Amino acid sequence: MTQTDFQAVRNVLRWAGIGAMVSAQRIDDALRAVNALPHNDAQADSVRSALMGLRTGTLLSQRDCRQAERSLEIIYQNSQDDTLRETPRA
Repeated sequence: MTQTDFQAVRNVLRWAGIGAMVSAQRIDDALRAVNALPHNDAQADSVRSALMGLRTGTLLSQRDCRQAERSLEIIYQNSQDDTLRETPRA
């Protein structure tokens, strides 16, 4: 997950968490970023579920948005750790 994807998804979750109306386009962009993640990962499924709820018009509680944001942070941190491990060293 790129930093840009991370920020886009995080912003959607934060805006929804404070009760702001998030445009369908922003939610769709966030869903595209999250759909690239593995489908058998509990963290990714949590974020995906929150975004799908928003897409269908469900108002999420602030707690649900925070939980999805924490899951997103874990996913992003793990992707950064994987990138560091794959970097060849001289």
